[in-house]
Amino acid sequence: MKLLYVVNQADTFFTHRLPWARAARDAGWSVHVAGPVEDASPRLRAEGFVPLAVPFVRGLGGVGKQARAARAAFDVFRAVDADIVHLVGTQVVATLGPVARLSRARHVVASITGLGHAFLTPGTKGAILRAITVSGYATTARAPKVAFVFQNRDDLEHVRGFFPTRRLQAEIIPGSGVDTQAFRVTPEPEGPTTFVLAARLLREKGIADFIEAARLLRSRAHPARLVLVGDLDPGNPSSFQENEVRSWVDLGLVEWWGYSKDMAATLARAHVVVLPSFREGLPKVLLEGAAMARPLIATDVPGCRDVVRHDNGFLVPLGAPDALANAIVRLSDDPALRRAMGAASRMLVERELSADIISRRYLATYARLMGHA
Repeated sequence: MKLLYVVNQADTFFTHRLPWARAARDAGWSVHVAGPVEDASPRLRAEGFVPLAVPFVRGLGGVGKQARAARAAFDVFRAVDADIVHLVGTQVVATLGPVARLSRARHVVASITGLGHAFLTPGTKGAILRAITVSGYATTARAPKVAFVFQNRDDLEHVRGFFPTRRLQAEIIPGSGVDTQAFRVTPEPEGPTTFVLAARLLREKGIADFIEAARLLRSRAHPARLVLVGDLDPGNPSSFQENEVRSWVDLGLVEWWGYSKDMAATLARAHVVVLPSFREGLPKVLLEGAAMARPLIATDVPGCRDVVRHDNGFLVPLGAPDALANAIVRLSDDPALRRAMGAASRMLVERELSADIISRRYLATYARLMGHA
């Protein structure tokens, strides 16, 4: 049996999708990985996977570039002739789902990993992005045997509102899962209470609210330590600029640790994990923090509220840095509460959100789509 993953970044495949692919390989699938993966080919081959180069154009891109990417994907779909084509990512599904249908792919899994930029962008540009995205979903949904997978119910219901429910065979699998062996329970670090926001430095990750909360804390002379972990994303129009981030550091509002290649080691330096995002599929960094028995602070938005429950952290309103600052103060000043919430975080991951659990659910989806279950 052949399984073809189609991804938009090699790095994200390794950080988010690798457990699925390993589980499929171990279950007897021949796993192929298509996307901009040329530099990652040796690592993919070492895992026993077959890498296939397909360019991916972010955003609207140029018509010529989009056409070349679609043609390359079509050729790969026909050449591999996979039993299942698994498209991973909002834009991957929207742009290459119709190509998979055109190539007569036998079975398609379409993983929507969050509604993201297309659904958060205001104005005319946002309307165009949403129209293109929804059109791609609708075309993909008309394939003979297709299963859409959403990471949370809010996203599923939002997309269903754009076209008839009967055309959308969908289920919810909550996130990518987290490796509970790599992300183990670790004791709190010594020193000041450290609150880490780890994400690409994009506006929709709530970076501005985190900075404003830092200003409020400084005005109260509160000693909490706030840290940004993540890289700039020049290809994304919502990315902050380096001079902006440097200015926050120079003012003493936050520390910036840059991109982390070892999130387990990074989160071991945190007391609390924070994500004041505008919207998520199901955020991996919250899963990783929870697996390490860290309490969580996040915005009460789709995706985040699926990880942050009543007993393992605080949900704060979107766009409310004062509430974010208050939650930081509460957890900074109460070590016993941090420990109780951290223990609840780990229990949640072990019960519902580990990589093993999520991988088994994807294998069950493959079997059901092919009529083996």
